[in-house]
Amino acid sequence: MKIIVRKFQKSIKWIIIYINLVLFPLLNFAQNDEIVFKKVFYNEKLIITDSINSVFTGYDLFQNNKSVYYLRVKPKQNEDIRLQTKIELTKGKPILLNDTLIWNMYNKKGRLFYIETRFYKDGYPIIWLTKNVGNFENDEYATEVVDFSKQYMNQKGSYYGYVIKGFANGQIGNRYWFYYNGKKWKPKKIR
Repeated sequence: MKIIVRKFQKSIKWIIIYINLVLFPLLNFAQNDEIVFKKVFYNEKLIITDSINSVFTGYDLFQNNKSVYYLRVKPKQNEDIRLQTKIELTKGKPILLNDTLIWNMYNKKGRLFYIETRFYKDGYPIIWLTKNVGNFENDEYATEVVDFSKQYMNQKGSYYGYVIKGFANGQIGNRYWFYYNGKKWKPKKIR
């Protein structure tokens, strides 16, 4: 019986050594905040897909293999997405985003309510302009500008943004940085 207990103790000792030397470093590596731009493929509606069903390719920011600001959300409204340059899109032969994308969304009645213009260079986002058209009669719409060329403290993936309020006066409203604070990605208001 003593021999079995000693063998068991030695086995436990080796298991603990294995956990400390092999498993814990792997677990800690998985929790590192690795922030990288990865090449992804998009379909004609800018939804991430595989290369066979794609028409665009570009780069999206990932942290620990999860998209940080996924290029695209799925709206429920009708939409029209087009490149400024007239290029024929072929499924399975993705083109690198190196152009201006103009994205119009319409409500169920067919009225334009949202316009987004995105500028890309070599697959990377440069500037996005978002206009919430709203009600023209009351002059109630704003333009949001997201500038990826400006980074918060040189942090990869961070960007500078601001809102222009109103049609007539063009007054700049909220200004912010979008950055990683060590725990999560979030906007930081600039005063």
